[in-house]
Amino acid sequence: MYFVNQVVLLKVHLANIIYPKPVYSMSPLRRLSLSVVFALLFGLSANAQSAKDSVYLYFPAISSGKEGQVINIPVKVRGFSGLISAQFIVQWDSTRVQYLGVDSFGIASISESAHFGYNLSNPDRVRFVWFEPDIKPQSINDGGTIFNLKMKLIGKKDESCNIAFVQDGTTIFEFLDKDGNEVKYGFGNGEIKISGSTSSAQSGQDTGFFGKPFPNPFSDETFIQLNLPENQEIKLEIFDISGKKVYSDLAYYGFGTQFVHIKKNNIPSEGIYFYQLSNSRGSSVSGKIINRQ
Repeated sequence: MYFVNQVVLLKVHLANIIYPKPVYSMSPLRRLSLSVVFALLFGLSANAQSAKDSVYLYFPAISSGKEGQVINIPVKVRGFSGLISAQFIVQWDSTRVQYLGVDSFGIASISESAHFGYNLSNPDRVRFVWFEPDIKPQSINDGGTIFNLKMKLIGKKDESCNIAFVQDGTTIFEFLDKDGNEVKYGFGNGEIKISGSTSSAQSGQDTGFFGKPFPNPFSDETFIQLNLPENQEIKLEIFDISGKKVYSDLAYYGFGTQFVHIKKNNIPSEGIYFYQLSNSRGSSVSGKIINRQ
């Protein structure tokens, strides 16, 4: 364990040398060199990764406002536990949305000047690269916000665009735990709508369902993100490959972004299963899940 901790400390010290603050004052080539060094060092401290070790980042399914309005779009997290590093890019349509900055940080060490990169030559994206000083693990409660995006709606009424998590050659998806191991990840992208009123924009979601099961395959639990235009009851049914129903649950969910949990004790054994979510209006969605116990 001592050796592992020393390797992780070495990674952080190298990050401070190769990746000085503010992080985006350096060239893309130097940013890439950090990734190369980290890739070599990962081999020194790699441990077996549990299937349940995963982090999920997501936007509200729909963020909306009037033309010219400034709105806050939170970057929400689940499974963000005991991490020392994270990096990704957020991208949008810059002809319809203008980036103004970030605030409301979920971790005390995060700052706009040190961990975010925005360039007018690429006005459709912002980069987030964070390393925790002294490798002190950080956690955010499920449903909590790691940061808010402040965006101005510059498009015309009834226009919309996606807001998504992406990567490129210099900033790849990466999340590290306290031992320097890479943590599995997943994302839920969102949509930005410009309209006469917030309520009219949200009414476009007829079914109220959004996203796919994550993680999938799973060993302990998986969850499905919902976007509900109103409070309603949601029925979950799970079937085995023969079509036999093995689990059923009816629960009440509030308006907005919610999550349906499927746990390993909801199904009899490992294997392939099919789920169906439905509401009282007759809308439904179905898919496949794989349990590996």
